[in-house]
Amino acid sequence: MTVGGISHRLVGFADVPVCHRTGGLGMELVQFDAMIALNFTIGMVTPPFCYTIVVGAAISGLHIGQIARALMPVPNVMIIVLLLVAFVTTLTLTIVEWLR
Repeated sequence: MTVGGISHRLVGFADVPVCHRTGGLGMELVQFDAMIALNFTIGMVTPPFCYTIVVGAAISGLHIGQIARALMPVPNVMIIVLLLVAFVTTLTLTIVEWLR
């Protein structure tokens, strides 16, 4: 089982209680799932939890500060992508159509 498979199941499970509410916002369910996945990913690389930095430090033997400094631009790019997914609906839906 891949990490992507695990996160996909978490995203699918997380949106079940609120999927009916997104219809009132005019948001597609695919777009909502993409936003949840991006939010989970941003949460894994930013403090206070930053699981990926802690695991990377344990595997590599580097200090958490060294890894965090190297990853500083990554959350900024992720937040920009999250904003694009949130406000440019055609971007998300076009990518889904390409994958069908």
